[in-house]
Amino acid sequence: AVCLLPASAQEAPQFQPAMFVRANDIFALDLLRKTREEIPDRNVVVAPLPVSLTFAALWDGTRDVESATQFRAAFRWDKDFATPMGGKMLLARFAKPKPYPKPRAPHPKTDSPLLKYIQSGKPEELWLSAVFLYRGEGSLSPDFINRVTYDFGLSFKAVGEYAVQSKALAENWDSAVPMPKITGSNDFWVTSFTHLRTSWAGNTFVGAKREKHDFHLRSGEVVQADFLKSEDEFYPYVRNEQFEAVLLTAVQTTVLLVLP
Repeated sequence: AVCLLPASAQEAPQFQPAMFVRANDIFALDLLRKTREEIPDRNVVVAPLPVSLTFAALWDGTRDVESATQFRAAFRWDKDFATPMGGKMLLARFAKPKPYPKPRAPHPKTDSPLLKYIQSGKPEELWLSAVFLYRGEGSLSPDFINRVTYDFGLSFKAVGEYAVQSKALAENWDSAVPMPKITGSNDFWVTSFTHLRTSWAGNTFVGAKREKHDFHLRSGEVVQADFLKSEDEFYPYVRNEQFEAVLLTAVQTTVLLVLP
């Protein structure tokens, strides 16, 4: 069966997971803008997709109307047609890869330098993970845990109701992901990560060595900074009154650098 939704002539219809990605892009800009307001003099790096996917799982599992309303507002799920479905589709793409076969050792005499270079590193990979740690066995609905675990693959772990935070995390946290910093007596922690290992596409920075050069700040001060020379001459670039941005391409992803 095919389901068709009406759309105006001015806007092409979007379906999952494109709608989820579009909402995530808007949330990313909101997050970047808010973070920059709080720390305007520091560099900011955001990875919004695992955050959106984690809360899509929580939204799909909850029956609380107020929480669902807040999720929709924060993550811009105003067009919430099958939003959890879009999250599941993206998670299927970003599942943890299987162990990569160990490459054979390059032959020192017969293998080309390029083959030796390729086999010297670890394989490319890009995947997402999330862990949900909460206080008190039985404090969460089994239906909620089972549904979110089955649909989104979140890992749930319960700790004692009166356990000390640092001890609880040290004993129960997933060793594959960094441990969060404890700042208060929270009832639960949700931590999500993007695992990325990739190389620059083409000859962007291949073989380049870091060099120290003068970098001129807006204040007029000159500081020493690390520079990398690129063999590519052209990059997607935009500049207006609010910001300027450049796009750098890697094998598994792209990096968007924005300067307010």
